[in-house]
Amino acid sequence: ATSEALITLVEMQLSQRQPVSPADVTALAAGLQERLGSPEEARYRRALLLARAAAGDYATAFGDLADAPEAEAELWALLAQTGPDSAMLDHAVRDVVPKEAAPTAGLMAQRLSDLGFGDAAARWIVHAPAPDALLAARIDLQRGDARSVLRHLAGAEDGESVALKFIALQQLDDHEAMAEALFLAEEPDAGWRAVARARDWTRMAASGPAPWQPVAAMLAPLAAKPAAVELPPLAAAHRLLETSQTTRAAVDALLISVTAPPVFSQ
Repeated sequence: ATSEALITLVEMQLSQRQPVSPADVTALAAGLQERLGSPEEARYRRALLLARAAAGDYATAFGDLADAPEAEAELWALLAQTGPDSAMLDHAVRDVVPKEAAPTAGLMAQRLSDLGFGDAAARWIVHAPAPDALLAARIDLQRGDARSVLRHLAGAEDGESVALKFIALQQLDDHEAMAEALFLAEEPDAGWRAVARARDWTRMAASGPAPWQPVAAMLAPLAAKPAAVELPPLAAAHRLLETSQTTRAAVDALLISVTAPPVFSQ
């Protein structure tokens, strides 16, 4: 009767994801010894294995899976939901994800990503029943796969998705797309700085903020590389002097009015 009450208590604690005391684990092991060869043996083996995990002894629990294989799915669920980080690193950083762990693969990927193990998290998330696009994007960003981030978040316009897409565009040095994302996020100042980084001087000269327009107007023809026009030496000298003075004035005005944004600081 005492052993039956104990296993009922332990099973309740397991279902509620409560810790199991080492003393109860020891008592449950004694109860198992009393039931070896009986119809209750399998139930006690399963409960004991999971109780050891809930008591923090994941190494022994995983080592005992051969004696209670029916507990594997629940053991992975316990690890994902309540296991310490040390146990996660010992058992979840693996090359092959067991099929029994698939129901909790999404949570496992989340925890591994939070711990900074992007490659391990990527191996888990593909087994999740309904992979979360935002989590998949965060994992791919950790792995440096910026193009996959953009594929996962295509069409998403929530705050975190926009921020992740912007970081991915930074990794790709796609300043034109960064500019569009910033304009969409109603960040015009940062958007025009991205236009400048993209060297789209024609657009900047036509629609950019006032401090940028004079400089962009001078750079746009240079970017287009027009055919050189031969001038007499004296005329060429006058043209160079005028251009130099105009350029200096425009650049001075730009430096006074525009500060370097943190996102572009080295």
